Amino acid sequence: MSRLTGSWRAWEQLRTDPSTGLAVWWRDYADPTMHVLFEEKGPFHGCTPGSTAPRDCP
Repeated sequence: MSRLTGSWRAWEQLRTDPSTGLAVWWRDYADPTMHVLFEEKGPFHGCTPGSTAPRDCP
């Protein structure tokens, strides 16, 4: 949860930057975070589109 919370807080700060805010958010926060969360042995490795409860994911 802390990764997602940090990403959300960065989004809230950067989304108001009319120049490069969104690009910075994607490059510095979203892409690296999604890489870690969805890597082969990352936290979501056993989840499927139909598993919505934490107990459904290993």
